[in-house]
Amino acid sequence: MKRGLVLIPVFLVVLFLIFISGFSGKGTGTPGDPYQITNCTELQEINDNLSASYILTNKIDCSDTAKWNDGAGFLPIGDPSGSGFTGVLDGQNYEITNLYINRAQLSCGLFSFVAGGSISNINLNNESVLCTGSTYVGGLVGFVNGGSITNVSTSGEVGGGIVDSAIDSYGNTGVGGVIGRNLFVSVGKTSSTAKVTGTENVGGLIGKNYGDITESFASGTVTGKDSGSTGALVGLYG
Repeated sequence: MKRGLVLIPVFLVVLFLIFISGFSGKGTGTPGDPYQITNCTELQEINDNLSASYILTNKIDCSDTAKWNDGAGFLPIGDPSGSGFTGVLDGQNYEITNLYINRAQLSCGLFSFVAGGSISNINLNNESVLCTGSTYVGGLVGFVNGGSITNVSTSGEVGGGIVDSAIDSYGNTGVGGVIGRNLFVSVGKTSSTAKVTGTENVGGLIGKNYGDITESFASGTVTGKDSGSTGALVGLYG
């Protein structure tokens, strides 16, 4: 018996590939052909593939995030209780403006948790990251464990931390203009002019730091509940 060919419409193939990749824009997510982020929705889609390679291809205005998720805003990328970002994000020196996050979760920022990933060449301007009730809060990332952060800048407002004295006494909080808690990550050519407010371990650049910092600075106003772990650049060095 002779069997005929089964033809699958091209649009179904395209839909299938989008479903598999979890990314609606261009690229395949490989180092040679990274996903191309052109808007804030595609930026949010990094959560669908935490190990891929990404680039920004233009300035991105995230003003609409103030209306997302019933006012909670952008969902931070990665999860300290699950998977962290292990991929590559190169902003190519483009800006991400007016990002809004207002959440209560373990770790908070554009990225919640980076676990060995590389982030570079990004300017986060006029962002609002207000995560009261969170343990680690940063303009770029709440908690980073391994990887590298290079040539990143932030401005706007970053605030949070836990006001529970029993938790604070162990130094488990960290709020920074760029990073909340930095564990063994080299940070270079990075800066912040953000207004930073928190409880313990509050720094203009990094809240709680265990990594190397080179060619970096912070010049924003820093306010912490504990003056002993509040600093213009770093709240507490490990």
